[in-house]
Amino acid sequence: MRKLVDFSLKRASVIIIMVILLLLGGSYSAVNLQTENMPDITFPNVMVTTVYPASPNEVLERVTKPIENAISSLDNIKSMSSTSSDNMSQIMVELRAGQNSEKAKTEIESLLNTLELPGEATRPMVFTEGFASVPIYRMSIHVKDNESQTVLDRALEETILPELQSITGLDHLDVVGQRKRVMSIQFDADKINYYNLTPSDITEQLSGGISSHSAGEIQIVGNTLKVNVDEQINSVSELQQYPINLPNNSSISLDQLATVESIYESKFLSRFDGHSAVAINLYKTKSTNIVDFSKQVAEFSEKLQSEIPELQFETIQNSAIEIESSIHGMIREGALGGLLAAIMILLFLRNIRMTLIVVVSIPLSILFSLLLMGFMDISLNTMTLGGMAIAIGRVVDDTIVVIENIYSELHKAEERNESVIKYATLQVGSAITSSTLTTVGVFSPIAFVSGIVGQVFMPFAITLMCALMASLLVALTVVPLLAKIFVLNAKNKKVHHENPQNKMVLWYKGILEWTLKHPIITVGLSGICFVLVVVLTVPQLPVSFMPVSKSEKGIYFQVSLPKESSMESTDNIVAEFEELLSEQKGELNYVQSLIGYNYSNDQYPYIFSFFAEVGSDYDAKTQVGKYKELMEQRLPEGSEVNAGVLSYGDGESYSMYSYSLRGDDYFALKDAALMVKTKLKDIQDLSNVKDSLSEEKSQISVSVDQDKAKEYGLNPALVANSVQLWISEMTLGEVELNHQKYELKLGLSPQDKNSVDKIEKLQIKSPTGNSVYLSEIASVKMIQSPVTIERDNKKQVVHITAMIESDNVGGVSEQATSKIIELQLPAGVTGSETGASEEIDESFGQMFVAMIISVMVVYLIMVISFGNARAPFSIMFSLPLAAIGGLIALLLTNESINVTSLIGFLMLIGIVVANAIVLIDRVQQLREEGYGVKEALLEAGVSRLRPIIMTAGATVIVLIPIAVGMSEGTLISKGLAVVVIGGMITSTLLTLVVVPCVYALLEKSYAWIVGRFRKGADDGSAIDPSSI
Repeated sequence: MRKLVDFSLKRASVIIIMVILLLLGGSYSAVNLQTENMPDITFPNVMVTTVYPASPNEVLERVTKPIENAISSLDNIKSMSSTSSDNMSQIMVELRAGQNSEKAKTEIESLLNTLELPGEATRPMVFTEGFASVPIYRMSIHVKDNESQTVLDRALEETILPELQSITGLDHLDVVGQRKRVMSIQFDADKINYYNLTPSDITEQLSGGISSHSAGEIQIVGNTLKVNVDEQINSVSELQQYPINLPNNSSISLDQLATVESIYESKFLSRFDGHSAVAINLYKTKSTNIVDFSKQVAEFSEKLQSEIPELQFETIQNSAIEIESSIHGMIREGALGGLLAAIMILLFLRNIRMTLIVVVSIPLSILFSLLLMGFMDISLNTMTLGGMAIAIGRVVDDTIVVIENIYSELHKAEERNESVIKYATLQVGSAITSSTLTTVGVFSPIAFVSGIVGQVFMPFAITLMCALMASLLVALTVVPLLAKIFVLNAKNKKVHHENPQNKMVLWYKGILEWTLKHPIITVGLSGICFVLVVVLTVPQLPVSFMPVSKSEKGIYFQVSLPKESSMESTDNIVAEFEELLSEQKGELNYVQSLIGYNYSNDQYPYIFSFFAEVGSDYDAKTQVGKYKELMEQRLPEGSEVNAGVLSYGDGESYSMYSYSLRGDDYFALKDAALMVKTKLKDIQDLSNVKDSLSEEKSQISVSVDQDKAKEYGLNPALVANSVQLWISEMTLGEVELNHQKYELKLGLSPQDKNSVDKIEKLQIKSPTGNSVYLSEIASVKMIQSPVTIERDNKKQVVHITAMIESDNVGGVSEQATSKIIELQLPAGVTGSETGASEEIDESFGQMFVAMIISVMVVYLIMVISFGNARAPFSIMFSLPLAAIGGLIALLLTNESINVTSLIGFLMLIGIVVANAIVLIDRVQQLREEGYGVKEALLEAGVSRLRPIIMTAGATVIVLIPIAVGMSEGTLISKGLAVVVIGGMITSTLLTLVVVPCVYALLEKSYAWIVGRFRKGADDGSAIDPSSI
């Protein structure tokens, strides 16, 4: 340390050059860092989705179970849950802590590539989850008034989508509402039966007519050429007149058996303010800068708006605006905090030059952090900026201690020279080194925190640690040099005895003298205060997982209708609500509707969503409540509405209560689910209570009579195949008719398969060529069947879920679980709490372990620094004093105990001991100079009062703008700031009196113990405790 200070004072040019390089490097890094709202978090989950056109039971047996068996052979799997529903199998694999989800995804894909699934099943899609897997940019495109929808169809196909797909950094995009030209062939069941045909007969003939056929190869002039025979159908009329051969060797045109027409078809529907529209959601690759990506899309949108004036491009969500707003807010609050800290320091030092030296440490420390972030590939986001903003209050601490000591020593020195600056810096050098290392050491256990908490706060911790180490380096090198240049030869202004600082010193000295005379009373009262605060505040504080950033005006409504709802019926319901919402002039700026879309390529006919922007004079949360209530009143029975203010991240899942029931008996599970739901509905803060088992839908069941089927040479498999051909829609590929490309689709007309009676009249052709009505060989009836079948680790499970309508997520979850535990569940049924409460318990447990490790690390560092265990032990008593203020601050500001506030308590461990270290380090120095314990404590308290007040005040003032939460970007750091402010206030005030008392008691006890061991010694070296 001495060499470092010597070097800075004697090699000024080198230090100046290094500072310039740091300024340039940090600025360059700041400009080029990737920018995003939150760190790119990959959840320890892998999802496997497979489409298979069958009922939930068949999907379970033929798709879900084989995939589960294959995946379960892998190591490092914590749990596996599956959902089998109509046409869909979804399996969620949760990995053990610390496992790489991308590696697991690759292993699962490799396993499934060799798995044999039914031919009709699609290839399983495997993907991971994370903040980067949500849309970055949402837009809606619709035609202007009096324009044809075909303008949009053509522009999408020829211009919009090709150009969008060429954008740098695009991973994929979802297109909702794009129409495709379809040539629809809808069979008439009565006519097909009349002519003794089946859908497969027509399909085979038509397929053969529109396809090319190989006729072999021929040799021409030594070249081998392939010969294809094509039957050209060039127009719609030719297709309508296409001949279909009948069993009696005659033929009939296609339009005599079916309706042939050109239509536009869309898997999903989208509208914007009632206009037919196309919604496009764009996703970026993991390494792409969100702001750059969003700006590219915005520029592209503006360019096309001018090129295609017939279309209207609307931006629904631009993440760049949200992120830049959050980041600018965080920068603004940090800068404001830094300015307030500078003003406070100036008021204490009353010296502009010395104040500027202190302030210089802020940009140097921040730029050093930015430089290291560039090397470590850490993005600029609300967490890293939060770390920097919070670091501002702490990075000036080391500089304040050094400059204040230089200031004091120069005033006392008879001769002002470089050696005084060197002496003053070295005098506090070990103290600031120890205090900085303890603060840095506090955050090291975050490396061992797994899951979301570790991924979110690791960049925060790294940024903060880099800034703190930089501040220590600046305090030991740049500050002495600047003091030499700007302060050493300045006019020596004596301190006026009448100034408030000295009055404060006298007031503090009187209090300290009294407490040192009554140390047991002082320590006892502080202990009682700590216990009372914990007992009175903790039960009153709400508990949640993590605060979620919300949009100011963006709201959403996702509605799930009864599962048997068709696209047509859902569309009609949406149209009614669109008309209703359009009448609310001024309340909503726009309304986007998405029908059948649920963030995948699969159609969900019973789901629709509204995205809207609230007018400037209206509150988003109020509007959500108003329209949600309106929807619930008008929707069909059995519908569910999930609504809220748009969040930037996965916020909704942490407001969901979930309880799982397991058992082998279906009916026992059903009864247990009803009992649990009844209990939960009695809890006021829970809404939308539902379970995954009681939800049922109507389904047509065909039970084949095997004896009757055998009479016609049929079996259940042949019957099932024939029924599937009748009721399924088939795609024969693409055809070009009238110079337009169409997708050719065939199927039975909807009115011929919409009832049990119609299904019974389907003709099944036997292998012998005879036909029989389905009703003659099978029983056809309408039944109720589960919408989904859920399993947990290969066992059937029922999930009961409810939305928590309170900020106290933990408290409501605890209340709900206690109510359920009171129930006497049916035999064989077990239950456990899952969801948000489970996440809270796991994360809080990890954080408490991290705190314990942090305390141990801090104590170890102090023992090494002080060379004994007694002084550090007295310093540790400042920790509960900080908890007093942190808890009171949370209660007064109505903040919850969450992961962010726990990080605040973790941070306090390092900050509060830093001030105590500065105090006790000076006590130790004075003891070595021959002072008694009491005299050393009084002298150290008086001499270190101002730097301790200044450093604590700087930290508090810097954090005030963040704690007030004047911008959206500071929300996630708000709880942390509140805790640190409260903790710093109480710990600073109490540390100045309680820690000296503990130190005195420990020294007295130590002297008594040593005296007992030396009792009776003749050398007179025994210590007299009364002299301490």
